[in-house]
Amino acid sequence: MDRIIATPRLELRRLRAGDLDALHEMYSDATTMRYIGAGRPATREQSAEALLAAITQYEQYGFGLLATIHAETQQLIGRCGYKLWQIEGKDCLEIGWMIHPAHTGNGYATEAGIGLREYAFHVLGWDSVISVIQPGNLSSIRVAQKVGEEYWKDWSTPGGVRVRLYRVGRDGATLSS
Repeated sequence: MDRIIATPRLELRRLRAGDLDALHEMYSDATTMRYIGAGRPATREQSAEALLAAITQYEQYGFGLLATIHAETQQLIGRCGYKLWQIEGKDCLEIGWMIHPAHTGNGYATEAGIGLREYAFHVLGWDSVISVIQPGNLSSIRVAQKVGEEYWKDWSTPGGVRVRLYRVGRDGATLSS
């Protein structure tokens, strides 16, 4: 079994090649992608490259992006997980979520985010996690807050995208700058 995290309604597991069709359905959707990276839908080739990169990252670091599976139906309904960022010369672990538009509004992103946060603290051993969110992405900002994160600061990604950083420490500790 490749399940990493289980929540009441979700199973987060390692991504695999067979996930390409479901991932591409999300990655090629303009609404889903408007706040991801450069904000453009992906071609099938770009989706395949992103999937391969996610699989490789997991093998390299022992964590990464995960398939978000509805526990009852076993349908892939999203992609959530971890990404490592260098911020001010320090490794920071991002928890992130992307839920297929047909499944948004059901609390799945929050449920996945809480599961990711707890796993990062209690299994991976991180003292804090962040979320990297574009300012207009109000839905993700609300999820970050429900996960316990607070606004930390504005930042530019290495690709030049202006984002807002949210973070929380182990056991909900508020972190000063």
